[in-house]
Amino acid sequence: MDTVIGQKTEKDQVLLILVESKSRYEIVMKIDGKQRQHVDKAASELIEEIGASFPRVFKSITSDNGSEFSGLSECLKGITDVYFTHPYSSWERGTKENQHRFIRRHISKGKPISTVTDHLVHKIQE
Repeated sequence: MDTVIGQKTEKDQVLLILVESKSRYEIVMKIDGKQRQHVDKAASELIEEIGASFPRVFKSITSDNGSEFSGLSECLKGITDVYFTHPYSSWERGTKENQHRFIRRHISKGKPISTVTDHLVHKIQE
């Protein structure tokens, strides 16, 4: 799980990305900010939306140690395993780093995520 920032402002939305490592199944969604409460809310909404199959779809979730993911273990407790990568170890999350490169082809740095259409987010997810 990771976030992609457009503009570096507290008020702009960010993209939240979940990628299942083995199947490469991914979900890309806009959330209201990079703070913990927004990530926790999005995770809870995904669990509710996907339902009982969530642990089968996401056998585990790997995240970096950003403060926005500090509540992830608690939010997903008993649902799926949560792992955190070591600081400054981008090779431990190669799939996500490749996804970031792909996203930046469509959304340049500095472009507000709030101006990105849902159609483009869906296209990126595919």
